[in-house]
Amino acid sequence: MSRAQEQRHHVRRSTPLRCWLIDAKTERFVSLADLSLSGARVLAAAPPEVGERVVLRFSLPTSPVPVVARARVVWRAEGFRGRGGVMGLAFESLSDVAALSAFIDDRAASEAV
Repeated sequence: MSRAQEQRHHVRRSTPLRCWLIDAKTERFVSLADLSLSGARVLAAAPPEVGERVVLRFSLPTSPVPVVARARVVWRAEGFRGRGGVMGLAFESLSDVAALSAFIDDRAASEAV
């Protein structure tokens, strides 16, 4: 069985950061599983539907200013028996590309050593 072709264009950084997710219905805490310059994988109790636009707000340990990302849900999966879920977000805009890039590059540099 062959694996699906990798579609990511940017390096990802696994990170257990908590963040705010704002969608059409609510504002709530969720957890980032990984992060790149183009999107994120997010763990959430009830992921929004594919195609929904959301706002993600999170703080990086390397920057004092929170990053705000406007994004679209590109995929989602429900958890087992209603226990959480996961979704993929594609960023449409980022408030601080430089801070996010430095955060991801810092991890990539430390893993290369």
